[in-house]
Amino acid sequence: MRQRVMIAQAMINSPSLLIADEPTTALDCVVQAQILELLRNIHRTKGTSILFISHDLNVVRALCSRVIVVYKGEIVEEGQTEDVLLHPKHEYTRHLVASIPEGEKGESSGGEILRLTDLNVFYDVRGGLFRKKGKKHVIHDLNLSAREGEIVGIVGESGCGKSTLSKTILGLHDNYTGEVKVRDGVRPQMVFQDPAGSLNPARTIGWILEEPLRLRGIRDRTERRQLVKEMLENVGLDESFAARHPRELSGGQKQRISIGVALLMDPRLVIADEPVSALDVTVQSQILNLLLKLHAEKQMTILFISHDLNVVRGLCSRVMVIYKGVIVEEGLAEEIYEQEAGNTTTFVVEVQYRRNATWQGTIQWVESQKQQSFRSTLEMLRLIDEALEDGSEPTIQWE
Repeated sequence: MRQRVMIAQAMINSPSLLIADEPTTALDCVVQAQILELLRNIHRTKGTSILFISHDLNVVRALCSRVIVVYKGEIVEEGQTEDVLLHPKHEYTRHLVASIPEGEKGESSGGEILRLTDLNVFYDVRGGLFRKKGKKHVIHDLNLSAREGEIVGIVGESGCGKSTLSKTILGLHDNYTGEVKVRDGVRPQMVFQDPAGSLNPARTIGWILEEPLRLRGIRDRTERRQLVKEMLENVGLDESFAARHPRELSGGQKQRISIGVALLMDPRLVIADEPVSALDVTVQSQILNLLLKLHAEKQMTILFISHDLNVVRGLCSRVMVIYKGVIVEEGLAEEIYEQEAGNTTTFVVEVQYRRNATWQGTIQWVESQKQQSFRSTLEMLRLIDEALEDGSEPTIQWE
């Protein structure tokens, strides 16, 4: 909604050129599709030229007719979008196109480490002059388990309850019914979406990394500093970073520190809540490969929360899809992506991988054989919601 307001503000004087600087960063694939459709509509109806700045090659491919690749302040490649992305010439462009996670996906190697049973989570709604006090039901009868050494992906659009679920597991939110069972002695740790907001700006990186060691009762300062040095090396940074402040670090470096803070508690269970959503594609690849490397070394369990299906597919062995607080699909990652068996999952996967410049097609209700055409993303989303609320199973046929 806020991004729509910003676009409206930019368009109020009918400019001939609109500069869109990362307008879809950190948005889930459904909202991202809505924003892209809005930009297409502006271009189509008003003839506005759009300079679209992004690190997301999938978004660039879906929207732009021509692409310019910039590296260290210089244009290193330019041409028609499909030509550049399918046949990159410059080494940096090839690196961008190839930036996907590498390594073995996390498979289960032990017993159950986490179980959620019949979990219902609520938020208190404060009363007002025209509103009654009450509760908002966010997560409905959710059952989930994770085994030792497993990387489980939790996927869903913004507002579906993913972050609420992680807070409940961590004990940061206690307004729930049902059971949250974590193996005795296991203290879950969190890698946050925004490392800048989770790192103390007044402290050095060394102090920040020593804090979990102090909480573990390690009083010897020399030992703490040695452990900090080792952790910096583990996350791909040298020991000079200990003297720096968060403001002196790039986004990728901050996220490496955030991962280091979580791991210094020596956890068996890590919850990574959208840890790469705001990072460019090359840094994203580095962080994902770092998580795979550390997982292989420590055999910890990771709950990986994301709206980016490409990332989840490359990292996770098992995936759960959440829609409006309910798990609507669960299974092995490759099976879900290949079969697209569920209604919501099919919809999300198709939106994520849509490459056509136009959003036209037909929604079909499987049970009633009803069909209805759409000519925009917004129409498609409305029809999908209508079908799901009726308990039907919609499928998409693209024109």
